[in-house]
Amino acid sequence: MLVVSSQLSNGDFMEIRYDTLTLRVVAPTGSPLRFACGEYVCQVGDAGGNRLPLAVLDRDTLTERYRLAPGMHLIPTTQGAITVAADATAALGAPARQLIDLADGHPLLDLTGWGLQLAFDESRQALLARPTPDGTQFARIENGQVRLLGTLPPVRQCHYAAQRLACVYGGNRLGVWSIAAPMS
Repeated sequence: MLVVSSQLSNGDFMEIRYDTLTLRVVAPTGSPLRFACGEYVCQVGDAGGNRLPLAVLDRDTLTERYRLAPGMHLIPTTQGAITVAADATAALGAPARQLIDLADGHPLLDLTGWGLQLAFDESRQALLARPTPDGTQFARIENGQVRLLGTLPPVRQCHYAAQRLACVYGGNRLGVWSIAAPMS
């Protein structure tokens, strides 16, 4: 399920849920909303009209393990769980904040300044991007560290899947680049 959430100008939250296979709208469920989050369950909800921070629960007991800071979301990837700022925008993907241990929320790596590109396939691979004076750097998380893959000309509107990256660059040109397979 894909959940699109937005805070309206009056402070209310609006959420629309889509089936990821058909893109049909899924009827809303009551609060809280729970969904698979790696080996755990993530939960979002409201209390008296106020959005509660995302909680990570034990899959078997639904006991709360920890909560993220307000305004943060969690994206489980094959490289680990990455927190992103919910209310910020980034030209090169979701604004990444930290790689965390999904089991206890402990920060493992600061990712401030990087945008997160999640693969548009079932691989759950994450690619990091950030602007530099020379263009756009791309990297991935390997062995708990950021591994720089290379620099492209300034790009925008990127899509990543199956070790391929497609971006708009140089006005309205479309470029497709091959991304190296992760080191094992």
